[in-house]
Amino acid sequence: MKVGRWAWGLAVAAIAATSPAFAQTDWIEVDYGNAAGCSFAVEGIAEADDVKLLTPQAYETYATYCEFASVSPLTNMGHAITAICAHEGEVELTVSLMRVVKSHERADGYDVYDADGLQWGAVDRC
Repeated sequence: MKVGRWAWGLAVAAIAATSPAFAQTDWIEVDYGNAAGCSFAVEGIAEADDVKLLTPQAYETYATYCEFASVSPLTNMGHAITAICAHEGEVELTVSLMRVVKSHERADGYDVYDADGLQWGAVDRC
């Protein structure tokens, strides 16, 4: 039986909803972003296409919005996050895995990595 992406997303969301870390919003207390992301957080208008904004509930770029379904702390490796993502120009939602770690290079920043381990963004306290 072939299962569509939406069914897979619903299954992951249902499993995440039973997780003790579901919708954890206290893992960071303020917004983090690059200059364009912090401006977007305040103004609500994306003035550049390099927006990167990390909030307790979501990670957002110019073309992608990922709402966190679960946030799980990892020992010495940051947080593993399951997110449901919407992408500019597309109707379908996707399930994404990401890892967010405290930056070793910046005093009050985080680095965001995608499921393949590639850096998706570097953000600092807004």
